[in-house]
Amino acid sequence: MRIDGAFQVAAPLEKVWAALLDAQTLASCVPGAGDVRPVGATTYDGTLNARIGPIAATFALTGDVAADEESHRYTVDVKGRERLTGTVVQARFGAALQAEGGGTHADYSLDLTLLGRLGQVGQAVLRDVARKMTAQTVECLQARLGG
Repeated sequence: MRIDGAFQVAAPLEKVWAALLDAQTLASCVPGAGDVRPVGATTYDGTLNARIGPIAATFALTGDVAADEESHRYTVDVKGRERLTGTVVQARFGAALQAEGGGTHADYSLDLTLLGRLGQVGQAVLRDVARKMTAQTVECLQARLGG
């Protein structure tokens, strides 16, 4: 499933860019994210707790970050597994930033695939959960960086 969107942050591009590149800052804005730690120069491990329909799930995740300083394009490729259900998750989050007025405009996309029991919940439920989590992350970044 793919979700596209855009958001504004009332902060300079450099400040928003730095927040995206700081895994701890970004993870603190993602609902349910925890235990984020570096395991390489651009690779991080962590967990994500999420409720998908009636099921509470904890995913063990690894994310690889790629960032282009010149174009201000950023991607994170995430892979992981939920231990109890055996569900596998693959996701790619990408964002392109540009200065706009005194703030920053970001276009983003999220490609998400769940394979296994939780993937059978239904696309409508998964889309709703992904949209809510993305919106909460954006709201947190806007509050932290634009205030």
